[in-house]
Amino acid sequence: MEFICFSDLHISPTTREKSAYVLAHITEDILSRLPDAIVCVGDIGTFDSHNKKSDLFQTSEVAEERKSVADVLCTHLFKPLSDYNDRRREMKKKLYKPTIVFCLGNHDKLEHRWFKGFFEAVSKRIGIDIIVADNKELIWVDDVCFSHTFDKGISGVAHTTCAGLLKDLHCSCVQGHRHVREVAEDRTLEGNKIFCICLPAATTDRPIWAYSGATKWDTGWLRLTTGGGEPHYEFMEVEDGGV
Repeated sequence: MEFICFSDLHISPTTREKSAYVLAHITEDILSRLPDAIVCVGDIGTFDSHNKKSDLFQTSEVAEERKSVADVLCTHLFKPLSDYNDRRREMKKKLYKPTIVFCLGNHDKLEHRWFKGFFEAVSKRIGIDIIVADNKELIWVDDVCFSHTFDKGISGVAHTTCAGLLKDLHCSCVQGHRHVREVAEDRTLEGNKIFCICLPAATTDRPIWAYSGATKWDTGWLRLTTGGGEPHYEFMEVEDGGV
């Protein structure tokens, strides 16, 4: 099974141009490879207005943040997918209907009702099912577990290394959140390779800071292939840095 995975778009009114630029490149990769699954593992938006201690944050500011997220996703992901299928329909070819998963991250969790309504409307419009997972909810696709973060036991604290997460879960998993590119590998008792991958942030138009002591965010997206032998993964990046 082939996946294209990305994380931490952090779309906002002030970062939407950079997010749109990178998402357009991700979508170009999707339409050139036609993966079986498209997975975003969280922090789709930024929703900084939720951090403001004001009774007014639910009004104009959050509405503008929602509009930015909807515009970028629809213009640079969902419309190209729909247009591609329209061309295939005209040629009487089988439509492209990948598994699409959006995991909500810590920046998205207070907007989970809005996201679920938005993705339901988009799904009906483009004719492709979209799975929406709440923050920290685990979603399985072809023996790979996806989530924005994975917590340690009952502590509620997120794992900070792929090696530690792989040791605890002992299954193949993909996460975001930490904004760094990291991979750990192990083998099951049967000799099958399992992996844990931390995805880089899709964009960097935010303060130059990252988890794990890094001085800047890693950026890009992931091509992942599973089944039929050893898993294969390749990190991709927009070379010119965008706008």
